[in-house]
Amino acid sequence: MEISTGILLVGLGVAAIGLPLVTSLGVAFLVAYAFGAAGIVHLFRGIETHGFSSTALQAFVGVLYLVIAVAIVRHPLWSVASLALAVSATLVAEGVVGLAASFAIADTSGSFWLLLTAIVTLTLGFLAWDASILSSPVVVSALVGVNLMANGAGRVIAALDARRVSPA
Repeated sequence: MEISTGILLVGLGVAAIGLPLVTSLGVAFLVAYAFGAAGIVHLFRGIETHGFSSTALQAFVGVLYLVIAVAIVRHPLWSVASLALAVSATLVAEGVVGLAASFAIADTSGSFWLLLTAIVTLTLGFLAWDASILSSPVVVSALVGVNLMANGAGRVIAALDARRVSPA
């Protein structure tokens, strides 16, 4: 069962990369529905809370989440572009922090690998930033597709390894 699940995830990952617009719109709508559900939960939570300030805060957050959900549904490509830029900015920030950390521990044995990882992360961040300006659906679908393929490959490898180790 694990092997078939892994193969299915790898196939879905390939499909996600092959269909960037469908994948990125699917991600956008999934995020919109998550914001909508969170907005409804906050509104109900506001009814349960005691005191005007906590009720008002819960209601404000709930309405804000619902407005974001509606905005994403009405303008899904805008949300895909925003998501791609946010991911690339996160990668750049992670790379900068990794560079600083590698120089901070320059005398230890792991500093080279930390430096190498930081350089790769920073490079990916700049590449994603550049690509997200031109084609944000491709960036989002590539991230989703690679994630699905990595998870699927990991499941297949773990299942095959478990078969090899366990007695027949």
